[in-house]
Amino acid sequence: MDDNDYVTKHQAIEIASQAGQAAARDVLTALGIDTSSQESMIQVQVDNAYLRRARKSSEAMVQHGKKIFIGLVIAGTLGAIWAAIKKTGG
Repeated sequence: MDDNDYVTKHQAIEIASQAGQAAARDVLTALGIDTSSQESMIQVQVDNAYLRRARKSSEAMVQHGKKIFIGLVIAGTLGAIWAAIKKTGG
C-alpha cells in the first residue's frame, strides 16, 4: 500500500459529514418530510413545536384532573364522616 490509499483527517471528517447529511435526508424523506426546501423544513419545526405545546397542555390537564378527583374523594369521605357523626348525635 502506498500513501495515496489513506485519507487525511479533514477528508474523513468531510466524508462522514456528507454521509450523515445524506442519511438524515433519507430518514426525513422516509417520514414524508420534504427536505428540498427551507420553507418545508421550517413548517416541520413549527408543527413539532405545536405538537409539543399540545402534549404539555394535555399532560397538565390530566394532572389537574387527578388533583380534582382526589379532592372530590377526600371531600366525599369527610362529608360521609360528618354525616355519620351528626346521625349518631355526636
